[in-house]
Amino acid sequence: MARQIDHERNGRVERPATVSLLVRGEVSDEACVAEVSGDLIRFQTARGACAIDVTATRGLDPLPPVSAAAEHLWSVTVDVYRTHVLQSEMFTHVALRREATRSLITTAIVAFGLDEPPSPSEPPEPASAAIRRARAFIDANLQKPLSVGEIATAARVSVRGLQYGFDEEFGMSPMSYLRTARLAAAYRNLLDADPLRDSVTHVARRWGFGHLGRFAAAYRDAYGENPRTTLAR
Repeated sequence: MARQIDHERNGRVERPATVSLLVRGEVSDEACVAEVSGDLIRFQTARGACAIDVTATRGLDPLPPVSAAAEHLWSVTVDVYRTHVLQSEMFTHVALRREATRSLITTAIVAFGLDEPPSPSEPPEPASAAIRRARAFIDANLQKPLSVGEIATAARVSVRGLQYGFDEEFGMSPMSYLRTARLAAAYRNLLDADPLRDSVTHVARRWGFGHLGRFAAAYRDAYGENPRTTLAR
């Protein structure tokens, strides 16, 4: 994992720009670096579709630089790009901005090892690493009260990025996924429970359901029967 080196400019802390392999979406050819959408620069490499998040606010899963020297080169290059291209009158010069962006892309390719495809023995960069971290955190903490912010922090991604990732992967929000996972845990618990010693109320509360009526309704929608029926088997 790359070290996070924040820079302070005029009392404002700036996070370093990130470089990421994209999961989905069309990208421009590297020869056409005019594909700049605000603070997001998309380009193609031997490793696949990539993006530079200049302000590090898009919630993309970042790649680590190949070395400390590469990290320093990237930091300096981004600082020059932000100061002398994005935040000055030079931004209005299309030819200069295009060449500066091309230089930024070239530095990213070198600093993050994007100039060669992965070897057959090297596993590809995980497309959904942040979502897998989120799932692992949810599974390990099903019995605890969780917020979407806590899940995003554990996944090392923004709340917006987390919500987008869960929608793409599972077609639901992170909190809907959490509720589904808790219902599945309650279902397994009820199947194994002793009806003489356990109760639906205890099982529901064990898995974070404080309102028994809503729990029973959600359970029926998911499993087609009342939780008491499952417990009585």
